[in-house]
Amino acid sequence: MVKVVIAIHGGLIAIDREGNVVLPFNSEGMYCAWGYASDAPNVGIYCE
Repeated sequence: MVKVVIAIHGGLIAIDREGNVVLPFNSEGMYCAWGYASDAPNVGIYCE
């Protein structure tokens, strides 16, 4: 995999095969939400 740096703002929501969620972004904030069947939903703007 190659990391390419671009001059725009955006983000990515990714889930690995074990169900781990990552929410990287390069802006001040990103609306995001995720949930698991056994937990309450998670919603945020500045997700970390």
